Amino acid sequence: MRPHKPLLCDVRESSLQCGGCRVRSRLESKNYQAEPIMKTMQALVKKEAKDGIDRDFMRGLGILEGFDVGLETIKASGLWKSERVIASDQKNDITLADGSEVINMCANNYLGLANNREVIEAAKASYDTWGFGLSSVRFICGTQSIHKALEQKVSEFLGMEDTILYAACFDANTGLFETILNKEDAVVSDELNHASIIDGVRLCRALRLRYKNKDRLAENTRYFREGMKQAGFHIEDGEHPIVPVMLGEAELAQEMSRKLLERGIYAIGFFYPIVPEGKARIRTQISAAHTREDLDTAIEAFSQTYAELR
Repeated sequence: MRPHKPLLCDVRESSLQCGGCRVRSRLESKNYQAEPIMKTMQALVKKEAKDGIDRDFMRGLGILEGFDVGLETIKASGLWKSERVIASDQKNDITLADGSEVINMCANNYLGLANNREVIEAAKASYDTWGFGLSSVRFICGTQSIHKALEQKVSEFLGMEDTILYAACFDANTGLFETILNKEDAVVSDELNHASIIDGVRLCRALRLRYKNKDRLAENTRYFREGMKQAGFHIEDGEHPIVPVMLGEAELAQEMSRKLLERGIYAIGFFYPIVPEGKARIRTQISAAHTREDLDTAIEAFSQTYAELR
């Protein structure tokens, strides 16, 4: 390729998608020249159409160097995350792909119904009537009468006029705020709110006003919260089954998560950009299916791991 003319740049962003890879470059000029960028984009499109994008081609354009540096920086800082593969159904005690058995302390399985036989059989039976998959989104041809029946029952239960079902809670939170709010509005929210709520507020550009965490729920949650506080951990007051163990340092949260797994406790470290900088934590989630022994084992593992790392 011919050398590009120098770019005089403003603070703008140019995004390019090809072969499943998103390339983002920041341009810094008021009178930047678009021609070299367009030629690069056209070359990538032609290359992808012909025989797919390969690493040598991407590296020749200088695209991969930035990725490599970024990845190495993450690894060197101890913040690299690898997938943990579960080889069993979801429950309080799970089996990992390497055969190890651990206590799951970070699932959304609050009522312990993820592997409930009655629920599973009802799901199987639904395939005979409704089939598998909808082959469309709701507003085209993906709304069945079972959806409307559920929405009506939820509306009646909550005393509302109507209900809209989403495929996931994350979708609901990111989809709601942008629809009803804009940059002239303000959202008052819990400082430890889920990332989906934070992202939803960002998308609608409303002002976000935070207040200190005040939560609620049941016996297992109370037992675990009190046990962790007695062990010396910083646990926000409340009764919610999501129990963030606040650690502050990202590296500490990552290493503690790894060490906990060695002690048979499956719990994930959360740090920036998932949560604000300086607010790193191990986010535990308590289930009705957890036994008292599970909770005692988890509290002991947290205490031993923290003592070892500090």
